[in-house]
Amino acid sequence: MSGSSGFFVSGRVVRAPHVIRKDGRVVALYTVACAGGYRDSSGTFQKRTDFIPLVSLGTQAEADATYLAKGKIVSVRGVIESWFDPEQSRGGITLKVKAIDYLSPSPALLHDETDAEVDDKAEQVAHDAWVADYCAAESS
Repeated sequence: MSGSSGFFVSGRVVRAPHVIRKDGRVVALYTVACAGGYRDSSGTFQKRTDFIPLVSLGTQAEADATYLAKGKIVSVRGVIESWFDPEQSRGGITLKVKAIDYLSPSPALLHDETDAEVDDKAEQVAHDAWVADYCAAESS
């Protein structure tokens, strides 16, 4: 794709995908939490978690709806697409999934998921707001 930028995200799925079926199209919306950190000016390591909203379409969305659940580890590749709605004078970017690797082992092999703990209520509010905003932009 000429003129498009790619992305790579690896982390844990925050919640099961929100699936939209409309006019024969399937869209899956979900968020991946990516743990990381940085050193502040005093040299102290500060933990940080980024929450990346993703969109998959078609057969990829169907597969994601089937296989993704909260806590699943994924590696995602895709493209960044910008959009603008002149009537509402707003725009943004959409991270569209092109390929995903489902990396989680079977549930019997999982023993410690504390490193992926997130504030469920805060993330749920942020995720729900993002889904509502995405749906509103799609319908206009």
